[in-house]
Amino acid sequence: MSVKKLTRKKVNDPIIDSAFRDVYSKLDKLQPSPPNDVYTNINKPEIGTVTTVEVSGNEAESGTISTAVYTKDGWMVDINSTFKKVGTRGFISSEGTKGRDKTPTQGEALSYDKNKNVKILNSKGEKALLKNVGGTLQVRNQTDSADADVRASRFTFDNAATAEGLTKGQLAYNHSLNQVTLTSNFSINTGATGSIGDPASLSLLSYRGDAYIQFWAQSSQKWQIGYDRFSGTFTDATCDTTDGSTTVEFTHGGTIDADPTFRGSTVSGTGIQANTFVESVNTTENTLTLSKPVLIDGSGTTTGTNVTLTFQSKDEKFKIHDNNTFADTSVFNLSDAGALELFGTSSSLKLSYDANDSCTMSTGANGATVITTVDSDGAAGHLSVIADGDIILGSTTGRVRMYDNDDATKYTDLAVNSSNGAFKIDSGDEITLDSHTGVINFRDAGDTDDAFKITVVGGTGVTTLETVSDGADGHMKIVADGRVEFDGCGVGFDLVAPSYNSIVTDVDFRTGNKQHVVFGSGDITNLQLTFPAASGNFQVLLKQDGTGSRTITNYRVYNAAESLVGAAKFPGGSNPTLTTDANHVDIISFYWDADNEIAYGVATLDFQF
Repeated sequence: MSVKKLTRKKVNDPIIDSAFRDVYSKLDKLQPSPPNDVYTNINKPEIGTVTTVEVSGNEAESGTISTAVYTKDGWMVDINSTFKKVGTRGFISSEGTKGRDKTPTQGEALSYDKNKNVKILNSKGEKALLKNVGGTLQVRNQTDSADADVRASRFTFDNAATAEGLTKGQLAYNHSLNQVTLTSNFSINTGATGSIGDPASLSLLSYRGDAYIQFWAQSSQKWQIGYDRFSGTFTDATCDTTDGSTTVEFTHGGTIDADPTFRGSTVSGTGIQANTFVESVNTTENTLTLSKPVLIDGSGTTTGTNVTLTFQSKDEKFKIHDNNTFADTSVFNLSDAGALELFGTSSSLKLSYDANDSCTMSTGANGATVITTVDSDGAAGHLSVIADGDIILGSTTGRVRMYDNDDATKYTDLAVNSSNGAFKIDSGDEITLDSHTGVINFRDAGDTDDAFKITVVGGTGVTTLETVSDGADGHMKIVADGRVEFDGCGVGFDLVAPSYNSIVTDVDFRTGNKQHVVFGSGDITNLQLTFPAASGNFQVLLKQDGTGSRTITNYRVYNAAESLVGAAKFPGGSNPTLTTDANHVDIISFYWDADNEIAYGVATLDFQF
C-alpha cells in the first residue's frame, strides 16, 4: 500500500506555486512508510485504529516515530508527532509540563487497567482509581475496595445544579437560591482526632444581612436561630416544642456567656450588678443561682439575698424564689406557651402604683383566686378589663356571682344552662335595667331588623311596648296560663283615620281597632274592611261632610292576607241606611270571626252635633 500524498493547492502564481511544490515534495518524503500488512476482510483494521509508524528512507527524519490513523482512504500519518522512549507501560509528562510547584512532575504516571479504569500512580508507588459507574465518577483506593479521600482547597459547583431528585449522600448547588443542599447528616467533630481545647465552630458570615440557622421537619419550619443586624438581637424564635412555641431573646442589654456547665459564667443586664456570675448549678432542680442580689431600684438597693432562677423545660416555666424581685425598669418576656409561676403556700402577684395604691392577685387552697384593688384615700380603685375582642367568662358551674364586698350574702347570680345555653339572672332583690336612652331592645341572634322594644320616657315613666319588623309582620302575642288583668289604668286603642276615596276607601283594622272615616265630596262605592288574623271586636265611625246625603254601596271583607272573603253580614241581610244629615255620625260595630272569616256588623245611627 502506497503512502497517500498530501493534497496540492495552487494560487496561480508561478513563484508561489513553485515554492509550494518544493514544500509538498519534502513533506511527502517525511511521511513514514505505512505498515506493510496485506489486509483481508478478516484482519483489516477498523476505521479509527491508531498505531505508531517509523519514518524510513534516507531522509533526516528517518527512524522518527509518528502516529498513524486508519481511515477509509487508508493510513494517514501525523508528521508532527514526536515520541520519547520510556521503559514502563505508562507514560510520563512531556518536557515543559509543570506541576503545582512549577517544576516538571517526576515519576507520575497514568494508565488503564483491564476494567477501563484510570490508574494514577505517584512517586511512592501509591495508586488511586478513577471509575465511571453508571455515569457517576468515583475515586477509589488502589484495590478498588473503598472510596479514596479527595482533597482540594476549593470546590466550585455548576450554576445549573439543583437539589431536585437528590438521593442520600449527595451535594448540590442551586444557583437561583444561592444555596447548597446536603442530603445526609452533617457533623462537626474535633474530639475524635483533635487535641484538648480544640474548638468546634460553625461560622455564618453574611454580607450586610441577617445571619440565621433554620431547622425544618419536612416542609414545616420548627426553629430558627438568628441574629438581627438592625436591632442587635440574637433570637431563638418560633421554637416548636412538645408543649408549643417559645421565644428566647438575648439582647445587647443582657447577655449570658456560659461555659458548658454554666457555673462561673458572667451575667449582665438591667438590674444585674457588675461582675455577677452563676454561682451554682442544680441539674436535678434545673436551677441557676447568681452570685449577687439583683437591684430593686435605681438607688442601688438590692434584694438582700441571691437570686435563684428555675427553668423547667417541660412546662417552659420561669420561677423567682422567696422574696426576690426585678428592678423597676426590668422587662421579662414569655412566649405564648410559657408561664410565669410564683410558688408558695399563699402566692400573690402585686402590681403597685405607689406605696398605697395597688392591685393584688392571690391564689389559695384549691386554686381559689382573688383579684383585689386598693385605693388608700378613696373608692376609685376600679378594675377595668379592656379586650380588643370578646371577653369570655367560663366556669364549670356556668355561674358568675356578683355581690357587695360589705355583705357577701346579698348577691346576684348570672348563670348559663350547660345543656342549652339558656341564660338566667338570679337576684336576691330587684333587677334593674337602666338605659340612658330609655330604650331596651330584645333581638333574636343579632337580627337588628326584627326586635321587641321597650321605651321608657325619663321624667314621666311613659312606657311603650313595640315590635319592630322589616316585613310588617311583627305581631305581639300574649299567652297567659290564666287571665290578663289591667289594674288601676284605662286600656284603649289609637284612633286611625283612613283616607277617603270615592271608589275604594280602605279601612285596615290590622292597624287599629278604632277607625274614623269622613266622607269627601261624594259617595263611597266600596268600603274595604281588612281584618287581622285574630278574632275580635272592631268599630268604624262614619261622618257625613258639610253637604251630607253620602252613601256606601258595598261593605267588602278581606282577611289578614288581603284576600276578599265576601261581604259583611248585617241584621235582616241588608246593608244599613246611613244618616244623610250634614256632619252627622253613624257607628258600625263588627265582630270578626277569624276562624270562619265572617264579619258580623251592627249599625248605631244618627249621632247629632
